[in-house]
Amino acid sequence: MSRGPIILSWCLAITEAPDLVNAETNRLFVHAVQVHSLVGHVKRIVSGDFSPNGFQVATGGDDHSVRIWDLRSKACSYVLPAHSNLISECKFDATGEALLTASFDGTARVWGCRDWRLLSTMAGHEGKVMAADWNYATGGVITAGFDRTIKQWDVSQY
Repeated sequence: MSRGPIILSWCLAITEAPDLVNAETNRLFVHAVQVHSLVGHVKRIVSGDFSPNGFQVATGGDDHSVRIWDLRSKACSYVLPAHSNLISECKFDATGEALLTASFDGTARVWGCRDWRLLSTMAGHEGKVMAADWNYATGGVITAGFDRTIKQWDVSQY
């Protein structure tokens, strides 16, 4: 029986000790140790982002949902029925007050992180939204679509 996709957390130890630098390439070796795994999505995970608070992670994928994980309890604390197609992007804003999601359903959405309420929906691409990010210079959002367009959105009202 399949357990479904798993989120793996890693502890990275990066050092500049002479024995950890490859002499031929002058590249630093990175040692990773798995800390724990989280199970919950029923299809593949495509995107994830850490909250600025350091103990939450948002993930999205093929199951059309966004899961909020609490790394302290090592469990899913909330499931957003976010979109009607694959979630291509999850991004917390710099304050941790809002979460931006984008989807192959042609929309991007902003969610309030206090109660996970939908604050804004941005629809305008002809097809899939491939990527989205916060534009801190303008206080808005930028999205990139499969329709070969980039759109800027004003979400300052949230």
